[in-house]
Amino acid sequence: MSNRQRVTKKNETGFTLLEIIVAMFIFSFAVVVLLQLMGDGARTTSYLEEKFFAQLSAHNQLVNAMLGDPSDEGQVTNAGYVFEWSLKQYPTDIQSMVRYEIVLTKQETEQQVAKLVAFKAVSP
Repeated sequence: MSNRQRVTKKNETGFTLLEIIVAMFIFSFAVVVLLQLMGDGARTTSYLEEKFFAQLSAHNQLVNAMLGDPSDEGQVTNAGYVFEWSLKQYPTDIQSMVRYEIVLTKQETEQQVAKLVAFKAVSP
């Protein structure tokens, strides 16, 4: 056998270039999808955090109103979020009940982020 002759085995193992390219394509596609899911998760977490603190602030202001605070609007800061709130009082069909409605909006965008309704018994 001369040095120029190449001996080939029929049972050579390994991957072809095409197989490696296809595998890299599948892997990169999976990575892109996972990164997109992580970004969506981060945005959702931020949105839910803001909604939670808005609901908490609305609840606190509603409790203040039911305890006798005469304010009907104002500004509240909770965990770094700044909300504008407005409270309205409505009569109901039952004369011994009053309906309270509080709405919280984001200070920067005036977008409503929370709304709560409660009823309170009052002296006739």
